[in-house]
Amino acid sequence: MDKEKELEEIFGNDADELSDALEEFSDFENASSEDDEKKPPAKLKQKRSPLRHTPERDRDDDEYVPAVSNKRRRKTNESRKRRKRHERVENAGDLDDDESGNVEPSLAPLMASKAFVDRDFDEILPKRKGRSKKNDDELDKMYDGQAAKVYQRMMEAGEKDITQNARGVHSSEKNQILSWVMDKLEKAYLREFLLEHHILDAIKLWLEPLPDRSLPSHNIQEDLLKSLNDFNITTDHLLSSKVGRIVYFYTKSPRININIQRQAQQLVDKWAGPINGESSNYREKIMRMVHDANSGAPLPVAGTFDTIPTIRSGKRDDPYKNIKKTMARLKRTGKNGK
Repeated sequence: MDKEKELEEIFGNDADELSDALEEFSDFENASSEDDEKKPPAKLKQKRSPLRHTPERDRDDDEYVPAVSNKRRRKTNESRKRRKRHERVENAGDLDDDESGNVEPSLAPLMASKAFVDRDFDEILPKRKGRSKKNDDELDKMYDGQAAKVYQRMMEAGEKDITQNARGVHSSEKNQILSWVMDKLEKAYLREFLLEHHILDAIKLWLEPLPDRSLPSHNIQEDLLKSLNDFNITTDHLLSSKVGRIVYFYTKSPRININIQRQAQQLVDKWAGPINGESSNYREKIMRMVHDANSGAPLPVAGTFDTIPTIRSGKRDDPYKNIKKTMARLKRTGKNGK
């Protein structure tokens, strides 16, 4: 379906891969591992004892000195290295806090600052308990029931007003439950379930003129058009519900208030944008508008100096300085409150 037919259906007649590189890398890894397996382990050279070749009968008791084993020395050096690494980690975690909340770490200033901030976050923020899958299923079931009830009541009220109007009797069922309906439509967690229950069909029924060609009240028009702007409506929703046709009617009818017409026109532009290849991102729209406005203007002449300041970070700069001050203030506030 091309763009013109799709717009007409919605609004009416007036509307590089890395697989090879990864395989080569894996082959190189396998080859290197196979080569390592084929190579025998290198033998460690041991120091010979100075008395190794001296016969026992020629040795004197005073001259005998037992050879010192290298294994003992190697183990001692390894344990000493592990102990030093452990001390460095502990020193990085032990920070001296002063009254202003500043921290003076002995080693690795950035890592120590980050650890300080993370620890304060864990102390201040409450721990959240995860929801189980059973609770999620129960919530989905409850929301699904609420959405079905909203759709049913809206359809019943709209059909009753149509029936009474055809008989020449005034009816205001829609106005009576309008506040209740809007309370449900404004709940963000219900909108996905409402779309699944074809809430757009009910909104279309409420916005359509009655058999005597009278329009719904101004409150119904304004509130429902506003709620349509909050829903995440796709092209498939528009094609199945045909709500775009009644909204497009509100942009053309002379009996519609000018503010209502603007609301309807914004919806039409929003829904027609993806079909025309336009992005719905507000930032991209603003950038495109600025580019279009300045496309024909001459560019300013560049000066002989650099207008952008250059930021140079020294050794004493701490990116977590402001966060640590805020944490210290929050901790003091919490203690005073208790």
